[in-house]
Amino acid sequence: MANYKVLIGVDYAGKRAEAGDVISDVPSRSVSWLLDQGIIEKIDGKQDVPKPSIKREPESPKLGEDE
Repeated sequence: MANYKVLIGVDYAGKRAEAGDVISDVPSRSVSWLLDQGIIEKIDGKQDVPKPSIKREPESPKLGEDE
């Protein structure tokens, strides 16, 4: 699978990718028009692909614990 950098936020295959994300699971039938519209760009496999950051909410303090 090829890697693509998202240039404009896009919803695809029930997912959401924001500008700057690197994705590899673009449906093959959508690749050509996404490239043509400038929504994604193909990146070669030699570049370091950043891992997606996992966004988590901070943990709430547990009741009854002294800090």
